[in-house]
Order: sequence, then structure tokens, then C-alpha cells
Amino acid sequence: MSNNVKLYPNPVGQNGNQSPVVGICFSGGGTRAMSCTLGQLSALTTLTAPQDSSQHLIDKVSFISSVSGGTWGSVPYVYLPEKINRQPVTDADLLVSPQAPNTLYKGTKRDDHPANMGYMASTCLGKAPDNFSVLKIYLFMQRWLEDAAEYDLPLSQLWTEIISDFILAPFDLSSLSYTTGTDLPAKFYSLSADYVRENILPNNEGLTKDDFYYPRSDRPTHIVNYNLMQDIKQAPQVPVQATPIHTGIPGQSPDGAILGGGACESFGFASTLIGSAADDTATVEISRRYSLCDTTACSSSFYAHALQTLVANFLDSAEKDFLGDKDESRLIRKYALRKVENLPKVRSKILSLKHDLLENGYFALVPQYPYWSLDAVGNDEQGQSYGFSDGGTFENTGLLGLLAQTTGDIKAVAFINCELPLSFSNNDVVVADNQLSRLFGYKGFSKITGNYPSYGGMSPNEPMSYAQLFSDENGAFADLLTQLATNSSDGSNTLGQNTAWAKQTLTTVDNPWRLLPPADVWK
Repeated sequence: MSNNVKLYPNPVGQNGNQSPVVGICFSGGGTRAMSCTLGQLSALTTLTAPQDSSQHLIDKVSFISSVSGGTWGSVPYVYLPEKINRQPVTDADLLVSPQAPNTLYKGTKRDDHPANMGYMASTCLGKAPDNFSVLKIYLFMQRWLEDAAEYDLPLSQLWTEIISDFILAPFDLSSLSYTTGTDLPAKFYSLSADYVRENILPNNEGLTKDDFYYPRSDRPTHIVNYNLMQDIKQAPQVPVQATPIHTGIPGQSPDGAILGGGACESFGFASTLIGSAADDTATVEISRRYSLCDTTACSSSFYAHALQTLVANFLDSAEKDFLGDKDESRLIRKYALRKVENLPKVRSKILSLKHDLLENGYFALVPQYPYWSLDAVGNDEQGQSYGFSDGGTFENTGLLGLLAQTTGDIKAVAFINCELPLSFSNNDVVVADNQLSRLFGYKGFSKITGNYPSYGGMSPNEPMSYAQLFSDENGAFADLLTQLATNSSDGSNTLGQNTAWAKQTLTTVDNPWRLLPPADVWK
């Protein structure tokens, strides 16, 4: 059955009419960033607004823009259901209650006092990072192997299913189903039941409002950031933004090979283009419902590289089991097989997966989906399959997505949950993570030169140069480093005495992602 999806040639967020627009950015960084996001969201939902004690800080926020581990934390927050397992769930169940350091203690797991570091609610975001152990991933793959064989699933599907199970399932936001072998997941996602009823259902008779996940009421509009890989072997990055309304590429790749030019309704992303329809609408064929597990997995797909060795070891072990062990009952128990008749399929699938991994390396584990640009509509083009990479491999702060999806006076609070701590070089230059220097057109700190080499402008020969968002004509980057060091040292000569923070007003620069200068930015 075909579907009709609306096109957005100039996509902007739906809450952009406020002045100023306040956006929060949660950077990438895996489980570290997710844990930081938990603390930051907890503070934002607890602390009152400075000029209005009747509101919390989060009530002032119009947008959340996230990358990778920041997406792991913010998707469950934005889309948190009213009930989980038929029990009401609140922000207090999802988040933590900030406590003064001198009040913290370690008690029993039954002691639910917010200052007890030994207790965590079953629905707390803080439980999810524990899932990403080698053992738990290994056990998941044991269960996944039969599904992969029975429904001919590729390795590129594995990471999406891990994310669905480890991050989203605890919050009732995972609906993967193999009842038909093609209709998975069972749900799309969108802005609200009213939006779907008014904008999607009239043009798509086969859908209902129950076919979608929705953000919790009064949540900020969520922007999830990831990248399309122009060439999966060479991996040039083309930024993608996904919102509850639309998903797509506002700009184009620097060489013009990948044209974006806008977005389509999110439920129609990763579809096959059939043709154009009236009123800026495309007709598409949806063979797989693009859901929260897909956009969350794409945003964090850097882990495909980390999975390569683990998956290779697992497949080697499974091959020895299935080709060498004649005790079928033991295999059925170890791999939790549902059907004994699937044993030959599993044996064959193991060899197929091993060949794919050997042939393509970690690229075999990168999520892959169809993509078509708005320019393809009406030109008899169906698009093609691309790999989608972690947002942090290009722009890890979330600021690019926020600026690309909003207009006007933008106030942004960007939480940079990076791995590299602030330090001083031998020549007393402040050394900060390269995701900050790229924002201003500089490479990471060089120990050889003792400074931050400039990209010298945006150039196809330097793909990361296109991560520049802000002008440095007036020394904004040096000012940022100075503020971070001063505030971190808290008047002393030692970094790390206080939170490293800075506040700046910055002007964006033109680049192929079609950002709209000028913008006021808080960091």
C-alpha cells in the first residue's frame, strides 16, 4: 500500500514563534553523555526559573537538540508515556532529585530516599548504561540470531535492535515485531494524536492514531542529529535532523553529490519514492516503519565500530557451536531457539553474517536505510540505500541541528559532555575538546605547533571544516577558552575547581547546511 507524505522545503521547528527561542543541546559521548544528560535534565526540571518561581527552567525551553548518548537520555524524556506497565510514571520516576553533595550516602536498595546513592527507581534513566556490557550484548546476540535467520535480517539491523532493547524498551517505546517479517517496528512517531488526525490520517487511509508514538504533553520539540554517509567506504558526513514532524537534510553535501533541500514527514522517512502528489506531497512505499529506535540508533551509530570485534568473536563462537555440536537440545537452550526446524537456517545465517563482516568490516554494522531528496520528487527517482552514522562523528554538540531548525533570536544552553578534560599545554594554552574548536573553524589542539591549527576556511579537502558554525573574526574562540579556564579554576590556578562554563553572543557563518545568521548563543 502506498502512502502520502508532506514535504517541507524549508523545515523549521514548530515552536519557533517565541522570542527569544530557548534551546537545550545535549552532546554525544555514549553512556557518559547519557549519564550527564540524566543529571542535567534532572536539574532543569527541578530548579525554578530565576524571574518566575512558578516555573521550572525546563518550562522555558522550546527545543532539545541531541546527539548520540544525549539522544539516549532525551528520547525517553521527551516521549515518556503517561503509564508503563499500566502504572502511572512521572518525571520523578525517570530522573533523579539533585541533592547537596554533603547529604549523599550509600544505603540499601530498598531505601528510596533521593540522597541514597544505593537506590535507583526501576524506570530511572540511570539504569540504562549498565546494559552496555560485553556480556549483555553477547546474550542479546544469542537471542537475535534466530530472528536474523528466520527473517533474513542484515547486520546493519543489529545496532537498531540493541538500542530498542537496551534504551527504549524499559520505557515502553519499543515495538519491534516479526509477525509479518516486514512490518517492524509496529509504530511510527509524530507530534501528537491531534496532529496525526488532522495532517496524516486524511491522506493515509490505512493508518490510525494508534500507529504512532507521541511526545509527552508540554515537552520541548525534539531534534535528533545524525549523518548520512555519502560513500560508506570514505564516509563523508551529511547532517540529518529528525523531529516529530519532519526528518531530512536542509542543505547539501559540499560537492553537491547529495542534495537535501528539505525534509518529509518523519513517518515517511526511509521510504521508497514512487512519485509526486498534489500540494507539496510525495507518494511513497513504506516497507518498514521508521520509528524511535531507528532515529535513536542512527544518532549513536559510532558504536558500530566498537561492535566489530565483539560481533566477530560471537560469530566465531556460534559457528563452532552450530557446525561442531551435534547436541541440538543444547543449542536450542543456549541460543533460546523457538523452533527446532530453524537450526539449518541459523547455521547458514552465521556463515552469511561472517562473510558480510569480513567483506565490509564495521560498515556492515552501520544502520542503512533508503533516502531520497526533495529534488527527486517528480523526476522518476526512487532514491537509494545509504549508511547513517553517529551525529557526533561530524558535529557533536547538537548546536548545528538547533540552528538549522530554528530562526530568529536563539538562546542556546549547550551541555558539552566530552571525554577530554580541560588542561593547560606546556606553553599555557588552554586545551579543550576538538568539538569546541571545530565550531570556530579550527582543528584540535596540536602538541607540535602548540596551538589550534586553522582549517583555513571550508574546503572539500577538509570535510570536518564544514562543522564550523560561528565566526571567529573577533576572537570568539580565544574568549571561550579563557572563560572556560577562569570559571573552572574558580579564582585559583587549578582547573576543575568549579563547573567550566562560558556565555557568549556569536554570529553564524554561511555553509552548505544553510544556517541562518545571526544568532545569539549561550554556552
